[in-house]
Amino acid sequence: FTNHSNTPYTHRNSQKPSPRKSGRKRVVSLEESKSKDTDFEVSYTDNEETEFSQTLHSEFEDSNTMSMNHNVHKQEEQELADHAVVYYRKEYRKSLNKCRTNAEKCELDKLLPHIRINSDEVEDVKSSQTEHDDELPKKGQNLSAQKLEFREFSRAANAIYKINDRENTFYKTLFQDIVNEENGFLNTLSATQIREWLANYECNRIRFVINQNHIHFTKFQCVSKNKLRDQVEYLGFLPKERRKKLYQSMRKYIVSRKSAFQ
Repeated sequence: FTNHSNTPYTHRNSQKPSPRKSGRKRVVSLEESKSKDTDFEVSYTDNEETEFSQTLHSEFEDSNTMSMNHNVHKQEEQELADHAVVYYRKEYRKSLNKCRTNAEKCELDKLLPHIRINSDEVEDVKSSQTEHDDELPKKGQNLSAQKLEFREFSRAANAIYKINDRENTFYKTLFQDIVNEENGFLNTLSATQIREWLANYECNRIRFVINQNHIHFTKFQCVSKNKLRDQVEYLGFLPKERRKKLYQSMRKYIVSRKSAFQ
C-alpha cells in the first residue's frame, strides 16, 4: 500500500497518547499494587515522598504528645485527689468518726423513705443470683410510693453529720446526689452499703469533684480561687472554714510538687 498524499500515514488502531494527569498520585497498598486490575501508579517523586513522610511523622509526634499529656494529667488528678482525701481525713478525724457512728445508728427508712432499702440478707441472695448477669443496676429502680422531701431529709441528715450548714449547700448537695444517684449512690444499695456511703460521703465527694472536673496541677492554677474553693460544683459544698483549709493544703501540695521537678 502506497500513500500518495502529503499527509503522514497513521495506522487505524493507533491511539493518541492520553494527557498526563496532574496532581498527587494515589497511595496504594503493596497487595493492591501487585494486582493486575490496579490502574494507579505507586511511584512518587523525591520531593513528594519527603513531604508525605514529614507530614506523617509530625502527625505521629502530635498524637504521642497529646497521649502523654493526657496520661500525665490523669496521674496528677489521682495524686491531687489522694492528697486531698488524706488531708481531710487527718484534719477532721474526730468529726468523721462521729459521722460513721451516727450513720450506723440512723433509721434509714426515715432518712430515705423514697426507696425500698434491701436488707443485707436479701442483697446477698440477689447478688448470688445475678452473679453472671451482664446488666448493671440502672438508675430510678427500687423506688417506693413515698416522696423524698428536702426539709425532712435535711433534719435526718443533720443528725448524722452535725454540720452547721449556714450557706445551705452541704445538705442540698447530699440530697441531690441521692435523688440523682450520683457520686456512687444507687437506690439498689443494701443497708450496709448505704451506711458506708453516708460515712464516707465528704471524702468521696471531694474525690468526685476533682475527677469530674479534671482538676490536674495546671488546671488548679488556672481556675480562679473563688470558683474552685467556693462554688458548689467544686469545693463549695463543704463548710466555709473546711474548704478554705482544704484549698490551701491542695495549693501548697501542688507548689511543692512542681518545685521538686524544677
